[in-house]
Amino acid sequence: MNIEGLSRAVRRAKKLRPALVFHSRQVHGIDVPHDKEQFVFSFIKMLFKRLKAKDFNIQVSPWGEILLTAPIHDIPLTISVAYFPKSGNVEKTFKPYGTPTSPIKFHMNAFQPELQLRFRVLRNSTKWQSFPIQCSIPPSVEQTEHIVEQMLLRCAGLLPNPDLNKPPDVNDVEIADVLALVRYCAAMNGETSGLYSLVRSDFMMYPNAIVIEDKRLTFVKSECRYAERLLQKNEHKVFKLFFGALLEKRIEVRIDR
Repeated sequence: MNIEGLSRAVRRAKKLRPALVFHSRQVHGIDVPHDKEQFVFSFIKMLFKRLKAKDFNIQVSPWGEILLTAPIHDIPLTISVAYFPKSGNVEKTFKPYGTPTSPIKFHMNAFQPELQLRFRVLRNSTKWQSFPIQCSIPPSVEQTEHIVEQMLLRCAGLLPNPDLNKPPDVNDVEIADVLALVRYCAAMNGETSGLYSLVRSDFMMYPNAIVIEDKRLTFVKSECRYAERLLQKNEHKVFKLFFGALLEKRIEVRIDR
């Protein structure tokens, strides 16, 4: 996908981000106030250009999760842009005074939120690397170049491991994704939604499969036990945002055993 396509995918996903409060896992991406969106989207577009110039592979999931594959050892990374506390290490902000038994004093301004871009290598025990973002239009070229350089340096310091260098496929859809959409739609429409009673039933607990076809949602617990619900117009629109053109066909999502 080219830069324009990636940028459109990020913008489109912002409409689905509110549904992530109902997801079973934390999905990183861009979570900023409305008045900062124009700048952040411009910043991300420039960052994508720098990443492409350095031969990074870039994917954007329907949720807006940005997944990168570095040219060094094909190491996968992810990006998050949001307001985070200024201090990345709480311990450094504590200022003891008086005797060893005295209370601990620390400065609250160290925890004031600031706009940051964070990236993390998708390996166990790796930490987020944080970079404050200066809000300027157009975004700083030097800043995006510095972030890309730090990504390359971080990856260069890791040993190649083919078993660990498998970034998630943004085209993979899990049961948890559909359950998050169902809960969001039920909360959006309340008792007027056919999904409302479904959310309160045991069909939401580890269904074997979920089938979406002709605006109809079918939860399958077993061959003899299933539940069907019709999607309302605004609910179908939410599912369309996630699945795109795939929603015009039969979709079946099965649980991984």
